[in-house]
Formats: sequence, C-alpha cells, structure tokens
Amino acid sequence: MARSFAELIQMSLTRANRLGFCYVEYRGQREDGRFVNTEAVSLKFWLWIALILAGGWYTLGRTKEDMVVRYHKESLFDIGTYFVSNMIIVLLVLHMSWHGYFCRDVQLKLLNDVLDIERKLVMVFKRRCEYGNIERYLKIFTIWSIFFYVVLLNVLFVIDYWNYDDFIAMYVVALILLYSNFCMDLTIIVCCTVQMSLCLFLESLMDVLGSNSDEFAGLYTCVKQIDRIAVLVNYNMSRIYGPFVVLHCSYVLFDSASMWVSLLEATLNTNFDYVRQETHWMLANYLLWLANDVKNVILMAISSSLLHNKVEETALCTRHFDDYRLQNTRAAKQIQKFLLKNLHQKKKFSACGFFDIDNTVIYMVFSSIVTYLVILIQFKQLETDLTQSEGVFNVTSNLTTPGPS
Repeated sequence: MARSFAELIQMSLTRANRLGFCYVEYRGQREDGRFVNTEAVSLKFWLWIALILAGGWYTLGRTKEDMVVRYHKESLFDIGTYFVSNMIIVLLVLHMSWHGYFCRDVQLKLLNDVLDIERKLVMVFKRRCEYGNIERYLKIFTIWSIFFYVVLLNVLFVIDYWNYDDFIAMYVVALILLYSNFCMDLTIIVCCTVQMSLCLFLESLMDVLGSNSDEFAGLYTCVKQIDRIAVLVNYNMSRIYGPFVVLHCSYVLFDSASMWVSLLEATLNTNFDYVRQETHWMLANYLLWLANDVKNVILMAISSSLLHNKVEETALCTRHFDDYRLQNTRAAKQIQKFLLKNLHQKKKFSACGFFDIDNTVIYMVFSSIVTYLVILIQFKQLETDLTQSEGVFNVTSNLTTPGPS
C-alpha cells in the first residue's frame, strides 16, 4: 500500500512519461525526495511532437478513404464529422505534450507543494494520511483503462476491420486513436489523484484545528496550509489541467453527438431486423466508447466538486477563530491576514476561466450533447434531402432527354 503521495502517484507519472505527455518524475528517498524534470527533456519533447504530428497527419489523411471503404459511399456529413472528431483528438494529444513541456515548472511546483504539505502534516502535527481508498480506486480506474483500450476496443476493431482489404492501414488509425484516448484517461487519473490527496490533507487539517485550536502556532500553520492548498487549486491545477478540460469536453460533446447520430442511423437503417455481423461490432464499439466518455466526465466533475467542498468546509472552520480566540499580537495579525484572504479567495478548479469544474459540468455536458445532436441531425437531414433532390433531378433529366432519331 502507498505510504506517501509520491508512492501513490509515481506509477501514473511513469506511464505518462512513457506515453509522451508528462516530463516530470520523482527522485530520491521517500522522506526527502522531490519531483524533477526527466533527463533529456527537450529531446524527448521534440521527438514526441514529431511522432504526434506524423500520426495525426496519417490519421486525418485516411479519413475519406476509411469512410468510403467502410460505407461504400461518399457522404460529406460522415466524412466531415469523422474528420472533425479525429482533428480534435490530434489537437488534444498535441496540446497535452506541448502544455506538459512548457508548463512543467508549474506542474513541478504543484507536485512538490503537495509533498511539502504532506511532510508538514507528518513533522509538525504527527499525522500520516492513509491512501488506501484512493489507491484502490486508482488501481480500478487504471486497470479498467488498460483493459478497455488495450484489450476490449482493440479486439472489437480487429474483428470489425478484419474482412477489409485495407485492414492494416485502418488498424493503424485505430491504434493511434486508442493511444490518444488512453492518454486522456491517464491525464484524468493523475489529476484526480492530486485532488483526492488534497482532500485527505484538508481532512487532517480540520482534525488539527479541532484538537489544537488553542495554540497560535498550530492554528497559524493550519491556516497557512489551507491557504496554500487554495492557491494550488485555483492557480496551479487550473493552469495545468484547465486547457485540457476545455478541449476534452469539446471532444466529448462532438464525439458523443456524432456517435449518437451514427448509432441512430445504423439502427434505423436496419429497421431493427437483420443486422450484419460487422454492424453489431460497430454498435458495440459506439456504445462502449460513449460509456467511457461519460465515465471520464463524471470522474473529473465529482473529484473536483469534492475538493472544492472540502476547501470551503475547511475555510469555514477557520473563520470563527477571528471572533474570540485571537488577541492583538503579531501572530494573531498574521492569522487574521490569512483569514481575510481566505474569505475572498477563489477556491475552485477552473477551465481557463470558461467555467468552474464541479458537478454542474455533468449537466452542462449532457445538455450540450443534446444541442449538438439536434444540430448534427439537421445537417444530416439536409444532406439526405439534397441527395434525394439530386437523384430525382437526374431521373427527370433522363426521362425528358430525347432519344436518338
């Protein structure tokens, strides 16, 4: 079982390093180790950027050909939605690697500050956090992501593509998409691990406030750590993961809506009767992908909401000390300064200022999916009407064209 925050997150960071979107690692002993930049960080970054660009170029270049091979027709709507979906994925992975490199100092400060807060709890207050529950959920979600992408979806893609002549080319695109989505899952897991660890620290600080509330030194240290966590949530986490959340939500919105359109089209076209075997695999692929997207949004929203509520709850525990416990001393003035700052300080994890990340994100995403779905259905219907009108026009032209005399 993990005995420290470093042990808890180390394996996830190692996987993120190997996948090319994280450039920090933990070095040293458990008691005094620090998070540092990986070796040859610039070389690794440019190598991964080149690989991502090459994979993205290949994926986008195969869009039209793959759609024609699968559906035996050139539908501008299907090609367009597939292209936009893949383009968002490529941009998201490119952003993750680019942002991870240029914001690695912010990430180092976040991770090392979390380490410092944990060690302060151990050294000053003799309190060691139990990571058993977090580690258990972390293993469950990690194992699920590995099984989901490496085994389940991989097998579905192989079965679905096996009978096509372009199997290898189509399967390479599938592998690139699976790699990209696994990177997204792992980013969310790392972010949620940090958030849940901060929740544990806040619970310990609340216990300290309840037991040592008469001691100025202990109160000052507690208030200082609470303020430090609020800054980490509002600035560091928002700067590191905020842009990712914006892009990921955009991807989930568009991808979910386009998959629902494809799902409805595939179901209605078969009249709920005989469905080809490959269509069964395609429908299963759509449903599983949608379920995993929903899981990611809910996981991020719940962990962010829990952290925000815990920060607010801990901040409320400190405010009443200003009424009757503090005297006109230097230590008291410092505590009052932190309390005043805490009163007006924003404590939410924000997505680049566009919206706060909490439980309301779930409702926002699902309502937006419905909006996107309606818009895409209108475009699909427009394409169908234009195609039918063109067919009628061609038939009419053939009938009215005079034959050879």
